[in-house]
Amino acid sequence: MLIDTDLPGYGISWALIVPLAATSALFSFAIAGLALAARRRPVVTGGEELPGMEGEATEDIAAEGWVRVHGELWRARSRVPLTHGTRLRVTGRHGLTLAVEPIDPTEKENDHV
Repeated sequence: MLIDTDLPGYGISWALIVPLAATSALFSFAIAGLALAARRRPVVTGGEELPGMEGEATEDIAAEGWVRVHGELWRARSRVPLTHGTRLRVTGRHGLTLAVEPIDPTEKENDHV
């Protein structure tokens, strides 16, 4: 506690106040900086990470079937028929069912050029 008094021996020296205040300020700014950096990072868990992820059809899919995305089996709907082993991309999630579309095979080749 800081005491405002003129009595000798009850005051706190500036040599103690300034370093403690500076250390506290630096600590606060460091924590705030880490919190802001964490907010800018992409989502890596939960349903928000699924759109855009790639997967594979585990069976022939006419309209609805099973796919493997991120090592997990998901129920999926596709607007176009998919065959077993087709690479696909998740376009959305509705409850526990994913909306998927096939990946164009030439798309991967163009990404690396």
